[in-house]
Amino acid sequence: MSSTQKVALVTGGATGIGLAISQQLLSEGFTVVVNYQASQVAADAFVTSALANGHVALAVQANIGVASDVARLIDTVLSPSPRAR
Repeated sequence: MSSTQKVALVTGGATGIGLAISQQLLSEGFTVVVNYQASQVAADAFVTSALANGHVALAVQANIGVASDVARLIDTVLSPSPRAR
């Protein structure tokens, strides 16, 4: 991602309070990366909705209690062309 792009990483960003935060950040022009552990359906729905409304969003599965997952998550966020994994 470009160094001037506003990017937000929201853990648990596809459900509950995290979803509300993700939606607000989209409305403020951020690219939103939602991290989920088990709620892939909700994460995919968020990304689909965001893209349909002209926003940029990405869902990445990672357990933030596992160091290798966190490293992969951060690498994805910082990647010039991020892809969900």
